[in-house]
Amino acid sequence: MLGSIPIDPSLATLTDVDDALAPADADVLTYDSMSGKWVAGTGGVGVESDPKIGTLTNGKWCTTDGSVVNCAADAPVLTESDPQVNTLSEGKWCYVNGGVIDCTQDAPSGTPSGAVMAFNLTSCPTGWSEYTPAKGRFVRGVCLTSSGCQDPDGVRSVGSTQADAFQGHKHAFDNDLLGRFGSSDTIDGFNSNASYDNKTGNPVSDGTNDSPRTASETRSKNVALLYCQKD
Repeated sequence: MLGSIPIDPSLATLTDVDDALAPADADVLTYDSMSGKWVAGTGGVGVESDPKIGTLTNGKWCTTDGSVVNCAADAPVLTESDPQVNTLSEGKWCYVNGGVIDCTQDAPSGTPSGAVMAFNLTSCPTGWSEYTPAKGRFVRGVCLTSSGCQDPDGVRSVGSTQADAFQGHKHAFDNDLLGRFGSSDTIDGFNSNASYDNKTGNPVSDGTNDSPRTASETRSKNVALLYCQKD
């Protein structure tokens, strides 16, 4: 019985099919209880007008690109027989510990503790402290050994300071002054025939490099920046 329609038991096969009036695109059989035969007709499931199924490959994983389902990809690996990944912590830095990856460390800051940098700021950034030995001083490379050292003080400790200084020198005597005295006169503090001051005059221009700039220290041109040390 097909539903509530009695079916002739003699129709054990589909040899009793009435296809005399069957259309060329017949795709379904229906049972005619009046004639006792199967009748070929249309109305079955055919081709989609807007297909949503792409490639179907046996044993493959199905994926979609948003409009069509394709079953052609390999299934994702869900477990490892020989795991190479250890602890995974969100927001942490990963590193290799032997043959295993661990993601448990903080990301490197890029600046090691103790580093000193100059900033165009009025206060040090977070994580930095003012490097007070550099206040008002130029920074000079330290000589940890005597090899290749250009510091006259030689080997020094990191953070040590030097006072300002002027290279030792002498002044040449002006020959024009000697011409004012006789050959028997001397300028040694005991001369009775000459009068002179035992001192040098104020600095004056040499005619090429403008007026001399004087101050309480010997220094080069500079710019003021804030030195900070990484905590």
